Amino acid sequence: MADKQGRLTQEEVLSRVNIVSLISEFVPLKKQGANYVGLCPFHADRNPSLFVSESKGIFKCFACGVGGNAIRFIELSEKLSYVDALYNLADRAGIKYTRGIERDEQTTRLRNDIRSLNKETAKFYFEQLKTSRKAQEYLKTRGITADTATKFGLGYSPDSWDALYKYFKSGGVQDDLLIKAGLVSKTDKGNLIDRFRDRLMFPIFDDIGNVIAFGGRTMDKDAKTAKYINSQETPIYIKGQHLYGLNIAKKSVSDKVIIVEGYMDCIALHQKGIDFAVAALGTALTEKQGRLLKRYFEKREIIVAFDNDSAGAQATVRGMEILKNIGLSVKVFRLTGAKDADEFLKTHTKDDFLEQLSHSYSLFEYKCILAAEENPADTNEHKIDFINKVKSLFAQLPDTDKLVYKKWVTEKFGKQYGFGEDTVAGSQSLNQGKADREEPSNGIIQRRIYISDDEKDDSGLSEADKKKDFNEKRLLICFAENPGVYKTLKNKDIRGLFTFEENRLIFDIVSEGCESGEIKGFSSLPSFGAAADNRLAEAQFKYDIKPSDAKASVSEMLQKLYNAAKDAELDRIQKEIDNPSTPKERKIELVKKFAALKKKQKK
Repeated sequence: MADKQGRLTQEEVLSRVNIVSLISEFVPLKKQGANYVGLCPFHADRNPSLFVSESKGIFKCFACGVGGNAIRFIELSEKLSYVDALYNLADRAGIKYTRGIERDEQTTRLRNDIRSLNKETAKFYFEQLKTSRKAQEYLKTRGITADTATKFGLGYSPDSWDALYKYFKSGGVQDDLLIKAGLVSKTDKGNLIDRFRDRLMFPIFDDIGNVIAFGGRTMDKDAKTAKYINSQETPIYIKGQHLYGLNIAKKSVSDKVIIVEGYMDCIALHQKGIDFAVAALGTALTEKQGRLLKRYFEKREIIVAFDNDSAGAQATVRGMEILKNIGLSVKVFRLTGAKDADEFLKTHTKDDFLEQLSHSYSLFEYKCILAAEENPADTNEHKIDFINKVKSLFAQLPDTDKLVYKKWVTEKFGKQYGFGEDTVAGSQSLNQGKADREEPSNGIIQRRIYISDDEKDDSGLSEADKKKDFNEKRLLICFAENPGVYKTLKNKDIRGLFTFEENRLIFDIVSEGCESGEIKGFSSLPSFGAAADNRLAEAQFKYDIKPSDAKASVSEMLQKLYNAAKDAELDRIQKEIDNPSTPKERKIELVKKFAALKKKQKK
């Protein structure tokens, strides 16, 4: 058992796990004296270099140097965080526990019961597939092999109103639980029927391999029902927080990850040996999914491969911006020769696909391509609109990227639209490093908008922004070190005070850990949110912030953030006042608002 609050402890888990039995599930071990030896799974080992001590509960590779206890082995082999590795081992050992927000005993029991039901449901559908000629023929026409179907746990929901319901009722499962799990629904007459009927079934796994939901696809071309239906949200499944195939793709050694839209594209890629594909379970990537990607693939190139239609293009741009803001390296892939990866791979090889994938576009390149498609070079108006769009996009680029992209965009579009490199660069050089004219506007002196290079430090931040970042990072470190301080302030809109997107994302991670109790101090942050820990550790070194001293300055830090937020609002109002296109009536309204805020700020 876990402790009285149902929380896992490292000592309890390690005492219940036999490290030799555990590692033997991954590589064969042979006894050699008091220890066991085998080939190391973490590098190309030809001579047994992995030593395992059963009595000490540790392993060590004397070739590549990795080593540790059973938790560390699962972290490395399954690519899990410390916390998830702990839960993984607890599940293997049959230890009952409450996880994160599952502090309420009733909620814990419900979530565990739904996990068990989903696991049993996946087995039921899998067995039904074995006897369904219709489903087997459909898989054959789609080119899905039996091995692939087994790898992804594909199944079949019988063409019956209540096959699954009867299966569980025969085992004594309560109706209310089946409804909460989203496996059955109630008709207008009060009868319970299966949610999925006569469909190819796709179990949806979370990142550590639990079945959390299902997707079902009709196999009839002329069906009048929806092609796909998915599980409703349940206590263990919230849409937009998971990635299909992540439990498999996280084990890939590729330096890339490709995000596709649907189940079939993802499965087809894996079947061809492209084992680094995941599906977004819809076209709208979310920050939660972005954080999952960063957790497992922070150092890899993320390639978005959604459909090329207008809705898909818009979703691609939004998704890329989310991932880029989180700090990931992002590109977009536009497949030619087929509408999607599944169709392409039916007539092409893995190498054909990878060749196209190697020519993926950056976010800037992709936006330029979309702008050209929206403004074909058939009229002067379209040409002008396209050039203005490109100049606007170019102006937003970091200086380090401008030399490369100035040449790229000119070579790709310059001849067609009639412009040269100077035209593209002109959008930035008109304003770069210059202040707005120091002329009064409605009695208010205009502020400087542009910051010259000599006002920036090596990080690209102005001195003013460095101070803001310092205060924001200091507050985040305080919350991580003292979760109790966060809890006293959680009802206030703290997130809205952060200026930088990076700090807002770190706040999301830290606040989640403080709420769940998984963050118990700054030193526990690496196991809960490695990305947040990396950023805060870097700030701790850069700004010489001591976690133990941060608590005393909370009021001061909050006040500085409140002041910075007010200054930002004043800047926003000032810019709108300065904008020549702002109507006169609106400017008068803004001037009054500006004056009121300034007066309030002085108080």
